[in-house]
Amino acid sequence: FARSLEGKKQKNEAHSYFLSALELAEKIRDPLRMIDCYFYLSEFYASNNMFEQAFRFKLKEGDLTKKLCPDDKLKQMWVQWWLLSIERISGMPVDEQNLQDLLTFSLLRNAGKLKSYTFALYRTYLIEAEKTDRLYDLYTRQYPSEFRELLVAEPGIYYRMLAYFKEKEHAFDSAYYYFGKAENIVVRDPNLYRKSQFYYRFGQFLLRHDHKREAIRKFLIAYDLAAQVFYFDYMLVSSKQLQGLYESMGDYKNAFRYSVYSKNLSDSINDMSRKEQIIMNGINREQQVRDKITE
Repeated sequence: FARSLEGKKQKNEAHSYFLSALELAEKIRDPLRMIDCYFYLSEFYASNNMFEQAFRFKLKEGDLTKKLCPDDKLKQMWVQWWLLSIERISGMPVDEQNLQDLLTFSLLRNAGKLKSYTFALYRTYLIEAEKTDRLYDLYTRQYPSEFRELLVAEPGIYYRMLAYFKEKEHAFDSAYYYFGKAENIVVRDPNLYRKSQFYYRFGQFLLRHDHKREAIRKFLIAYDLAAQVFYFDYMLVSSKQLQGLYESMGDYKNAFRYSVYSKNLSDSINDMSRKEQIIMNGINREQQVRDKITE
């Protein structure tokens, strides 16, 4: 019921049901149900940017998992993966040694799903942190065979990585070619969020090499795709790029147009943040009250 309400964006109500589920699991002393509740509560808090609580419940899940299944290292490693994932989305520096430990474990144990998810998390972190050197080292020196496997498993990502690597090697034409290969695959992706992110990254690449007109075309696509799913964050960053590019090229009509878009989007995001904060304050209060009752 809580997950259904969460899907309907009824966050306060969903939170109450999650806590009620946990109270019942604790009352009947069912550790497997408690682990489920800790998992979903942590996920709920993480998706609502309440990272302290997300860590708290993930650690509770980890402690109980270790007590209940002391020999099941795979389950314990999945808890570690989630903790690192929360670190990434919270903006905290991700502990790369822990990521390396997860990769080593998943390769030794042939845990395919954990390996795939850990590489994906590592890639995303390094790209967002603009640590292209580390990404290059990860796939060309540490795990070249995994990079080759990526061609079969996820060719779109494989070509994107090749594009970054060729750019690092100062081979613009090759990097542009592989971005184009990735684009041929991305256009068939039904996920508009991912498509918007790809075109934004493509635009950034072109801008770094002073191909302004083509960069504008990619940022326009990124903006339009984000607008279709009300992805305000990518609408805003694409709009700001377009504003700056048009201004630098003397196209003040379009520069003004996107400056207005940027201001309106910033206002909308701030307004939504205020409303979200009111909801989160209510959730925090309920959690504090229940904690006191438990004590």
